[in-house]
Amino acid sequence: MPMHISLGCFPCEKENELKTLLHSKAQEISAFEVGFSHIGLFPGGEVLFVSPDANNELLALKEIFCGDTDLTPHTTLLIDDTDSILKALPAVMEDFSPFRGKITSLHLYEFSPARHILTVPLKDG
Repeated sequence: MPMHISLGCFPCEKENELKTLLHSKAQEISAFEVGFSHIGLFPGGEVLFVSPDANNELLALKEIFCGDTDLTPHTTLLIDDTDSILKALPAVMEDFSPFRGKITSLHLYEFSPARHILTVPLKDG
């Protein structure tokens, strides 16, 4: 799976609705840059992630796909038991430095196991 920022989770029954939404929104949204400057853990300590810095474009995407939910846009680095996450954290923190990336497409996947459903390039992406 390509590097990505998770923006939401939806029931499998919404697949066709989501395909339509991705095609529609991708025609309206231009590719954009985003910075990554911090590492985080989700409650329970079983997911280690890097989170993108908020900007207008990313917040607009979050609004489209998540509405006002508390979902944190993120790129998962590691999913494991808490002990393994805590052991990995010092190495990740030692080697981590802020970086920039560019969001060029929208992807739809089903989990688990992972199944790629759709990739739609953003306008100017």
